[in-house]
Amino acid sequence: MLQPVVAYPGVEGPVVEFGHRRTLAALKCGLPNIPVMLVEVPEGADRVTDQLVENDQRAGLSTAERVAGWEQLAAFGLSASAIAKRTGAKKTDVTTGLKVAGSELASRAGQRWDFLTLEHTAAIAEFDSDPEAVKAIVAAAKTGRFEHTVQRMRDERTDAEAFARARAELVEAGVEVIDRDLVTWPAARLDDHGIDAAEHVSCPGHAAYLGHNFGVGERRPVAVFVCRDVLAHGHVDATQAPVGQGRRLSEEDKAARRVVAERNKQWRSATVVRRDWLRAFAARKRAPVGAERFVLTCLVAGDHPLRQAMEAGWPLLRELLGLTSGESDRFRHGAQVGVLLEMVAAASPKRALLLCAAAVLCAWEDRTGPHTWRNQGADTARYLGQMAEWGYELSEIESYAVTGEPSAAAPEVSSGE
Repeated sequence: MLQPVVAYPGVEGPVVEFGHRRTLAALKCGLPNIPVMLVEVPEGADRVTDQLVENDQRAGLSTAERVAGWEQLAAFGLSASAIAKRTGAKKTDVTTGLKVAGSELASRAGQRWDFLTLEHTAAIAEFDSDPEAVKAIVAAAKTGRFEHTVQRMRDERTDAEAFARARAELVEAGVEVIDRDLVTWPAARLDDHGIDAAEHVSCPGHAAYLGHNFGVGERRPVAVFVCRDVLAHGHVDATQAPVGQGRRLSEEDKAARRVVAERNKQWRSATVVRRDWLRAFAARKRAPVGAERFVLTCLVAGDHPLRQAMEAGWPLLRELLGLTSGESDRFRHGAQVGVLLEMVAAASPKRALLLCAAAVLCAWEDRTGPHTWRNQGADTARYLGQMAEWGYELSEIESYAVTGEPSAAAPEVSSGE
């Protein structure tokens, strides 16, 4: 025993404050005596704080142990800020940890799987009412693509909530909501025939399906009004029936359309994760290995996205750097690009090279969309492949955009429920 155990007087004898592992080891070895330093009885919050700091500095606490310690300090009435100040932890980590402590499932998961980080257990707390989501999170935390998995779940949840609200509004307004696959001739969209939806409300065939307006990382529901039978209700003459629309979609056609829709959603979720990574990349102080060659390759190849970014005033780069957003500046003129130029002028040589690489990546990123995975090419492979080489973890759909081959499914991890 090289360092005495620290203990304080208790009702039934000394209570160990520091040195629990040493004490247990001595008991297991059958030692009759060990050196102990007696101190005054500490206050509750002081005791927990000291134990957290001491253990972190020695062997390092696990995520579960650290969260449990923060939870004990919170029970003494300390705020997240006070806990962070006492323990030297980040306030955001403490706040997240207290949310994890409030979820029984997340707390148990952190205790069971030592590979789970605070970020992992926070995601479990976020989805603790969905056992399948928890299983997917644990599997992704162990095997990879964690950020993509969680972002997809968030997008699906937001998507489902938005579509449920839109459907409820239509039903409340007395509109029959039908599946899009049912809109085959003689059912037809009203706007295809110049029919005003407001004037069509009284028609027995009045209905609607929920379509989509797409944005980055989301799809917004929009009502598309239809008539169940434009021929029977006299909107269109039978001789005007469109050629080739006399049959319903085959099951193969429907399955193919579902695959496309699913992959489009995967791409939009991946875009959120990818741009978060690019934001962190643009904040670095130095460029990674190979930056000079990558930038020169894009310049020599005459990548079209670079010219488009130059003409538009590097909008995505300015956004990710936190500079003023707004109208794009054509041909590098304007106050907004001037702020970017000031940043470049003040940058160190290493930072300047990093900004150069970030500018090229942002130029490419600004031209990506769901069309990217459908049109695999050497340019896309070079762009996404370089990000992967520099530490970005490609999602399944991004890997498909690079190789044209679907990746293998990740193995399942039992939730233990």
